[in-house]
Amino acid sequence: MNKKVPLGVTIGVTAVIAAVAVLVTWFASLAVYNRKLSLGADTNALDAKLTEIAGLARAHGYYEVDPSVITDKTADGYAAGLSDPYADYLTAEEYRRENESAQGMMTGFGLAIKADSSGYLLVSDVMAGSPAAEAGLQPNDLIISVEGEALPGIGYDRATELLTAKAGETRRVTVRRQTDEAEYTLTARQITLTSASLEMNGEIGVITLSGFYGNTADQVKAAVESAAAQGARGLLFDLRDNSGGVVDGVVQTLDYLLPEGVLVTTRLKDGTEQERYDSDGNEVSLPMTVLINENTASAAELFAADLRDFGKAQLVGTQSFGKWVKQRLFPLSDGSALRITETAFYSHADGNYDGTGLTPDYLVTQSADPSTDLQMQKALEVLRAAIGG
Repeated sequence: MNKKVPLGVTIGVTAVIAAVAVLVTWFASLAVYNRKLSLGADTNALDAKLTEIAGLARAHGYYEVDPSVITDKTADGYAAGLSDPYADYLTAEEYRRENESAQGMMTGFGLAIKADSSGYLLVSDVMAGSPAAEAGLQPNDLIISVEGEALPGIGYDRATELLTAKAGETRRVTVRRQTDEAEYTLTARQITLTSASLEMNGEIGVITLSGFYGNTADQVKAAVESAAAQGARGLLFDLRDNSGGVVDGVVQTLDYLLPEGVLVTTRLKDGTEQERYDSDGNEVSLPMTVLINENTASAAELFAADLRDFGKAQLVGTQSFGKWVKQRLFPLSDGSALRITETAFYSHADGNYDGTGLTPDYLVTQSADPSTDLQMQKALEVLRAAIGG
């Protein structure tokens, strides 16, 4: 794979508030920051507004002011106020975790959790080989307390904060499974994310892709080779609910699967091409089909579009999400970062489907019965016809 026209190295830098008492210094830095991003904001009005708020807080506030909280909340609010729907401010810790996940890694316990109607945390998934799995936690367990702090009293945000840990840190969680309760001590560590998994369906290798990260291409290659060793005559890629990932992850995966050609180009808002990624001449020759749905987005949409553009696969499912713009993370001077949309990206056939999404070749909506996967059935039917099986 060749990447022509390398990514620019200019990095936007800004200072942040060190304390309420030094707001004037921060205002000056913010003005520079605005000019670098060419936002055209009325910085005088912004400076006046923040000065007024800070003065009132100092003169009349009952509670103590934490300068670090003001720093993060102000930056977060600034990002939220941009016209960019994907803009985001990341604290230093969030930025560290973001960089880690881009490489296909995470530090934690290997738990996927969500709020439950009971007010507790529902364990929706447990990563194989993770600390949570080794301790014996299972999907559908209810976490009713963390570090002795009981749910639902502490709330979802506090509970998830307690379950965020650095490598080597431990957390005590009390879990309810049906009518039984038990306490577990979990030790956080770095975990390799599995973004590609294989199941065989007769002569078809079904590869589910949950995201695109630094190690996804290697996992896809291993899955394809395993499928071939088991006699696969076709590959079905399930990208439903895949929200994307990083550019390097998807282009490395596409390069492995596709013949020589342009995989993706990115363009600035004035139409100038910024990056281009090409595939080499090596390819996987097996027939393919791709499953998509309304939650298939960004890098996952590019994957589906390129397989179709190269004539490798047809798409089955429902209209995809329609996010065809690329964000870039700009590190800030204190270790935090700003994510803003910088370019639009285009598929092999020069397609950009931002705001509309990909239309599948076979439009199939799911059954109301969760035990019946009509989309998978149709995708298997299409692929079997392609391989003559």
